[in-house]
Amino acid sequence: MAIQETPLSQALATVEFVINRRGETKGVFVPLAAWEAVLAALEDIEDLSTARDYLIRRATARSLKEMGLLLSNAELPGYQMTRLKWLALGNRCAS
Repeated sequence: MAIQETPLSQALATVEFVINRRGETKGVFVPLAAWEAVLAALEDIEDLSTARDYLIRRATARSLKEMGLLLSNAELPGYQMTRLKWLALGNRCAS
């Protein structure tokens, strides 16, 4: 059974409030499709945040280590980052 994606605003329109005899809101009933739409939206937000953080690191980093791509120089024995290789990775600074 395939899960059909529901737009978030449409899904949230199906949410129902649970109200007691005194008219106080005591809970919320969230249909499964609405819950899945909320989770999908949160995952999208997390993905966008991760991508934004990476792009900021890439734009401001002066080395692969600052970008979080290398933990130490020992990971690549004998490897020297040349300006040409660094430019090929999309940065304008030399390491």
